[in-house]
Amino acid sequence: FSAYILTKEWVNDMQKDNEAIVKHLAMIYKKLKRQYYDIDNLMVSECDNRELAEAFEYIETIDAILASLPDDEALILRNDYFSSRQAKWYMNYFTKSTYYRIRSRAIDEFVRCVTA
Repeated sequence: FSAYILTKEWVNDMQKDNEAIVKHLAMIYKKLKRQYYDIDNLMVSECDNRELAEAFEYIETIDAILASLPDDEALILRNDYFSSRQAKWYMNYFTKSTYYRIRSRAIDEFVRCVTA
């Protein structure tokens, strides 16, 4: 995780835009998942052990943070940022106002966990 961790300067610059932080972390997460896993979640890439260990630590840390959130918050973050879902996927689960209220809370809590 250390190779991908946010610098304090970057976090301070982005403090007002927690969604930008989530988008940035999600972009790295998806890139690492594509690079090191196939569709059956089996490692397929050859690389040096340190690089691989850091990638796994990053993925596991993000997954642990998402798992620590309430189910509705984790569902929204996973579907909006950490996986590829179609637009308006949430309509089967939430009203629009509930979705945006939970989404805002989820973004803030996720960033709080990452920067703690």
